[in-house]
Amino acid sequence: MRVLLCLILPLLAACSTIETRREAPAIFTGSTDKSVQQFRSCFATRMRGKLSMRYRWRPNGGTLFADRALLPLVEYPYTRLVVDIDDIGSARRVTVHAGDTIVRGRPRLINEVEACL
Repeated sequence: MRVLLCLILPLLAACSTIETRREAPAIFTGSTDKSVQQFRSCFATRMRGKLSMRYRWRPNGGTLFADRALLPLVEYPYTRLVVDIDDIGSARRVTVHAGDTIVRGRPRLINEVEACL
């Protein structure tokens, strides 16, 4: 059991959460007149089959994120993509933070985001 914990703990320390993903510079920032719900629905639909998107509500908008757990019982997932949608009055600001595994597909990802703006 101790050996297993010694192997798992370093992996957990290297995990990227939504909060730590936001610490890296954004790969895209844009704005839209669509509602948070409209953008969320459009982007989640466009990403269906490519990434498994989840949504977390926030007081001023929401966050779409794609993650995968390292182990089925791990509480803190490795977050690959974070898309923040902030309601700033008459518009919504969309900010995209992506991990290294997403960087190769960055142009396609940005095209998908722009298609929903």
